[in-house]
Amino acid sequence: MVALANTESILEVVVMLVVCITTESTSTNTTKLPPISSHPGYFGKVGMRHYHLKRNTTHCPTINLDKLWTLVSEQTRLNYGKKPDGPAPIIDAVRAGYYKVLGKGKLPKQPVIVKAKFFSRRAEEKIKEVGGACVLMA
Repeated sequence: MVALANTESILEVVVMLVVCITTESTSTNTTKLPPISSHPGYFGKVGMRHYHLKRNTTHCPTINLDKLWTLVSEQTRLNYGKKPDGPAPIIDAVRAGYYKVLGKGKLPKQPVIVKAKFFSRRAEEKIKEVGGACVLMA
């Protein structure tokens, strides 16, 4: 049995039983109606039906290395710069709204700990080159 690709033009057949009141005889009345999907008020089963659709699965704001120090104050950078053997400053990119750190630009020769969800290969190399560390966050 072969099904047609477009069934819009096929009319629906409605069979109703008609009973005569005086003679009590029955006959069938057949009328042809267009399919319900061609009705102007029909809105069902059309369009995208993707159940449990997750939107914005690729949302990943990025920041480059040359803008990384703008996430902390200048006073913090100067305080940690005075103590080369002291603790390294921690820059949390996720708290600032950035998920991925990219490797464009140069970092100052100061160790830094960077927290982010993703790091590019060049960003990780440049951070480790100045003596810093990359911390992955969930």
